[in-house]
Amino acid sequence: MTFSTWTGTQRGEFMDIPATGRSVTVEAWTLDRFRDGQLTESRFIIMDIAGMLTQLGVIPGLTVG
Repeated sequence: MTFSTWTGTQRGEFMDIPATGRSVTVEAWTLDRFRDGQLTESRFIIMDIAGMLTQLGVIPGLTVG
């Protein structure tokens, strides 16, 4: 298992969402396989899609309290 944090700026269409110019930070877990010290396979397991869409302004953020 690998935990990673991705950052970037949406400059083009992504998932049918027109470019927003907004920066995002997304956390993800992947299942990776290694053989002889080399990465041989990587599969997406969990990614914070809701957090990414909130950062892009596609869905409203949650408020607590």
